[in-house]
Amino acid sequence: MGSDNRVKEVDGQTARKGRKIRFIVAGAALVVIALVGGPWVYINLIKDDAPDKLTVDALDTLVADSGATDSASAAADTSSADSAAADATNAAVAAGAASDDLTGSW
Repeated sequence: MGSDNRVKEVDGQTARKGRKIRFIVAGAALVVIALVGGPWVYINLIKDDAPDKLTVDALDTLVADSGATDSASAAADTSSADSAAADATNAAVAAGAASDDLTGSW
C-alpha cells in the first residue's frame, strides 16, 4: 500500500508541474500579445493623423492669413495712426514672405 500512495504523489507533482508550465506559457503569450497589439491599437485606432508636411507655400499662406488677421485686429484695437503703421508692417512682412529669395544664413 505504501507504493500506491507514492505513485499518486508523483502523479500529483507531475500534474502541478504541467499546470505551472502551461501558466507560464500562457502568461508569456499574453505579454507578447499586449506588446504587439497595444501599439497597433494605438497607432491604427486612437492616434490622429499627422499634420501635412510644412512647405514654403504653406508658410506664405500662413503669413498672408496672419497679416490680414493682425491688421483687422490692429484697426479695431488701436488709433488710426497705429493701425496704419501696423498695416505697413504687415504688408512689408507679407511682401518679404511672398518673395522666393531665400538667401541668407540658415
